[in-house]
Amino acid sequence: MTLPYEGKIRVTKLYGTPPPKGFTYAAGKHSGMDLVGVNSKNVRAVAAGTVIRSGYDPSGWGNYVVISQVDGYSCIYAHLNKRNVVVDEKVQAGQILGIEGNTGNVTGSHLHLELRKVYADRMTTIDPAEYLKIKKKTGDLEMEKDTNAVSDWAKEAWAWAKEKELLDGTRPQEPITREEMAVVLERLAAAN
Repeated sequence: MTLPYEGKIRVTKLYGTPPPKGFTYAAGKHSGMDLVGVNSKNVRAVAAGTVIRSGYDPSGWGNYVVISQVDGYSCIYAHLNKRNVVVDEKVQAGQILGIEGNTGNVTGSHLHLELRKVYADRMTTIDPAEYLKIKKKTGDLEMEKDTNAVSDWAKEAWAWAKEKELLDGTRPQEPITREEMAVVLERLAAAN
């Protein structure tokens, strides 16, 4: 999985928010997340998959692309100025799908990014911020801290502690409780 732009990204509308005045949403709420590429307008696939739709909807999405991803989700990229892929084309994460635009029913140039569990059912949307592990706020995009990723400087020690069964291998960047520390010390003493 990757982000839909390279460089700086601005979040302009969050998932689940009401429509702006004068607009309506079929689902009653914003079914995706709106993003603007600051350094680049090239829209990239967030995951590998196959293009199942590539078309134009003048009263809604404008130029849009739908990818059936290898992880089982369908991802919609809408309001594009230009589409660079065709139906049945296999795409890789990070591949350029098109150019950000303001086609269809929009209030300005942006990418509407929408994820669904089932493409044909618009009521199966999920929050793209959760999927992409980004903070749920408008403004400059910020990544959520991945507490399951081991820092480079600790990888060797982490692997050793897991191998010796001193730690269970989860939450490497989370604080340890006194209870957990007691268990680690007890296991260490028993191993010697």
